[in-house]
Amino acid sequence: MNMTRIAGMVAGLFLLIASVEAKISLPSVFTDHIVLQQKSEVPVWGWAAASATIKVVGSWAPNDTATTVVRSDGSWDTTLKTTAAGGPYTLSIEGDGNCELKDVMLGEVWLCSGQSNMEWTPMDNIDNRDEEIAAANYPNIRFFHIPKRGAATLQNNCEAAWAVCTPKVMKSTSAVAYFFGRDLQKDLNVPVGLIVSAWGGTPAEVWTSEELVNGNPEIRNAMPAQTYPWWPVEPGVLYNQMINPVVPYSLAGAIWYQGESNRDHAGSYGILLKTMIESWRKSFKKEFPFYLVQIAPHTYNDKENGPALVREH
Repeated sequence: MNMTRIAGMVAGLFLLIASVEAKISLPSVFTDHIVLQQKSEVPVWGWAAASATIKVVGSWAPNDTATTVVRSDGSWDTTLKTTAAGGPYTLSIEGDGNCELKDVMLGEVWLCSGQSNMEWTPMDNIDNRDEEIAAANYPNIRFFHIPKRGAATLQNNCEAAWAVCTPKVMKSTSAVAYFFGRDLQKDLNVPVGLIVSAWGGTPAEVWTSEELVNGNPEIRNAMPAQTYPWWPVEPGVLYNQMINPVVPYSLAGAIWYQGESNRDHAGSYGILLKTMIESWRKSFKKEFPFYLVQIAPHTYNDKENGPALVREH
């Protein structure tokens, strides 16, 4: 092989590498079938080649373009104005390479989190299960279901994608989120996006940043002592992997169904929940409403009245 040919191959390789590095990359929360919060300034972010100019435009307002420059670490972010609910639209991201999301809806976006109460799927013996599943064809309801996984450090992505509500999708996600979203969609007559992030058995400490848990002695000293192989108890590990990857996505609000796993240390639950809610609002840069479901009136044979104290908090 002569030197000219080798030089040509090397040059081609460098061009290929440069092309790959320049490609716009988006976190998984930005996929086809996405729901963006209506009448808002929604954050949009991703990665690309350093110093590249990124332009973001939604087809609901094609003359309203958001522009930003990629930082030296390859990250970029901007905000884009959304109009009243509607769709389907497209969302285009242009730079050194282009990306277009299709079937984009504008509506109400809710984060649905907690332990098994929220994770509970329609397959787990809901009333009229077969009829409810068969009827779950709602093209204006979309799910983004985050897999159950923890991390010791903050993560900026997760393995998930937006999916249109069909019987197949509905039966494998949160029943509480589905019925909440269905009623909301019917009442408001707008598209609804449901970000489901739940894991059975988990205490609230895992959904709160480690720094905030360890920084408050009242919370830190009440941490569960027992560990399990099937769900995490370490502070912050699910915030890191199951909440932070969608920060600072624009939300209408959050719904929360959890508490049983904190019943043995119920005295600190009130300050823990307050700390978690405030930290989520700060992370998402919005004072969104946060709704809670009171846990069921079981005693769990608890002699310290922990379940009742959790309900009181």
